[in-house]
Amino acid sequence: LLFGNPEGSTLIYDQLAWMLEQPAIYAVALPTLGVIGSIVPVVAGVRQLSHQAMMVLIGLAGLLAVGGWSQPHFSDQRDELLFVAFGLIAVVPVLASLGGNTATLLKGGVPVGLPPAHMLGSLGAGLLLLLATLAGALRVIDPFDLIGTAADGAVMNLTVFAAITGAVAGMWFWSPKIGGHLLPSGMGSLAMIDLIGAGVLLGVAGMVTGFDLGSGLDDAMAIVATIGAVLGLLGALGVIASILKIMRSDADAGDDPWGGHTLEWAAAPPARVMSESPLLDAAETSDDEGGES
Repeated sequence: LLFGNPEGSTLIYDQLAWMLEQPAIYAVALPTLGVIGSIVPVVAGVRQLSHQAMMVLIGLAGLLAVGGWSQPHFSDQRDELLFVAFGLIAVVPVLASLGGNTATLLKGGVPVGLPPAHMLGSLGAGLLLLLATLAGALRVIDPFDLIGTAADGAVMNLTVFAAITGAVAGMWFWSPKIGGHLLPSGMGSLAMIDLIGAGVLLGVAGMVTGFDLGSGLDDAMAIVATIGAVLGLLGALGVIASILKIMRSDADAGDDPWGGHTLEWAAAPPARVMSESPLLDAAETSDDEGGES
């Protein structure tokens, strides 16, 4: 891109790079905490414990994800106390939120056997986000000297895969409301396991490489990262295949397939539109009924 320079310039990318680093990158995964807080009470069959406190934790996580002030292009703040504090404290709301949801699950009832796909995905997304903030906490500790290493990518990958997995879990959970159908649970579970595994492997590989423990270990971590990338691709393909499969199905999910007690399950799912001109068809039907009467 030129940006006023006839020979081209990468200056704009340097100015925007802060959005891919902590703390700003955590904002990408904030909806994950909301998805978990919506799914767990329904699966457990009880109301969320300390609902107001859980909302405060999400707000605190959002506050700690404000990162415009830390742009290294203008003034590198990454060795300042505020940056270190943001990196360390970011673990607290995520850990506390997961703890609250775990208490809610234990109060209601832990599913016997393999949990439903949306539950598996939401808990996996929460785990990835927790690992992301823990990796970020290690990154800001000065003696480790991880800033500017592969640890940067580790925090980003863990956070992005937390966001993706949380979004996919929400898609499986709310699919009856989105399109009136249930997405296949088995395929969904496999896809989410792949996405969770991808995030973990890419995060571990980046953190280990960032510590620079030796070229031999770095080569092994490159293989681990490649496996993680393959799992991520398989997970994405699994999600796409599940959506294509359900698009050819006529099965109706019903009003409340999960037995949910939250507000969204009190309403009927959207009507399925089969016609290319539904408004015209409805008008013709109304005219025909009026003529018959």
